[in-house]
Amino acid sequence: MSVHEAGEISYETTQWSAYLEDTLSWGRLQLRPGMRYDADSFMEQNTWSPRLAAELDVWGDRRTRISAGANRYYGRNMHAYRLNEGRNAMQYTLNRANGGQQWSAPVRTLSNTRLHELKLPYDDELMLAIDQQLAGWQWSLKYVQRDGKDQIVKARNTHLGLDPGTGDLMANYFTYSNDGSSHSETLTLTVSPLEAIRWGNTVHHVQLAMDWSEVTRSHRDYSNTQSLTELNDPMIRYNGQFMRYSERPADNFNRPWTARLTAVSSHPATGLSMTNFLRYRAGYRNIGATGDVAEYEGSPVAVWEGRQYKSAINWDMRLGWEKALRGNSAVFANLDIYNVLDKVNLVDIATGDIPVYETGREFWLELGYRF
Repeated sequence: MSVHEAGEISYETTQWSAYLEDTLSWGRLQLRPGMRYDADSFMEQNTWSPRLAAELDVWGDRRTRISAGANRYYGRNMHAYRLNEGRNAMQYTLNRANGGQQWSAPVRTLSNTRLHELKLPYDDELMLAIDQQLAGWQWSLKYVQRDGKDQIVKARNTHLGLDPGTGDLMANYFTYSNDGSSHSETLTLTVSPLEAIRWGNTVHHVQLAMDWSEVTRSHRDYSNTQSLTELNDPMIRYNGQFMRYSERPADNFNRPWTARLTAVSSHPATGLSMTNFLRYRAGYRNIGATGDVAEYEGSPVAVWEGRQYKSAINWDMRLGWEKALRGNSAVFANLDIYNVLDKVNLVDIATGDIPVYETGREFWLELGYRF
């Protein structure tokens, strides 16, 4: 039996940042260069993040606009790793040979995680978009490419060639490294009316958005242990094509096509509103090793295949009411109904062929006073 005792993990850190930007205009072209500086005493690393946004008003009437951007974003949520390291120091174990015996005296568990020097992970993002007003509608097409560098992954010390643990540290311990990477491309088309739709005493807003995305990554997430396969990034065969392990499609619910329809209806006189959110997600393939072997340039490589999952449709709804009071105060109530149709959406097959489903119908009631 493993037990985590009550305890406390504490440390101090100082963080600060500064940001500078300027807007430059030349006729119909507008540029907004910027730079962000971040520093903290926990990681003892200072970072510079360049930002650049540009917009061209093609005809000078705001009806056709082309925009582009190039940005870098550093991840600074590093405290979870320090928490994980300290939490393991609070664990002890008790043993017994069978259920009829008494538990043995508690034995302190050696820590199985060590936090060593890491670089801050970051994403480089490129964006290109066009916005067009046409026949009373706003059309927007946006492309975003994001490359993740120095992503943090979890691995055994032996996989990284580090020395065995000593003292309170388990010999074969976990640690973190910056060996992860990712690449994603997203294309989004958004359509919405330029003005609200009025029908009687009601006001309606509607928006349709469709996305295409492609994601590849060398790992799942930092909380999953990175295997030796992920570290070595060998050649594999997937769907008859040879590629690096990291080049395979993402297997964590990456759905290439999604569509979202949002409709918000309100009755200002009574403060009533209703929001409907419909979402369609195309099917996806979750991939894994089959155990078969193929030959690539004279060497054996593992064969991977995918399991096809069906498309999924979700309908969420919110019913709201708000009553204005004196000044800026108001009372309100919201009833959220998630998965209105109680659709059964299979998302994964876990170990042992155990199906994993999305959450069924849910009801949430919110009552509040705003002031």
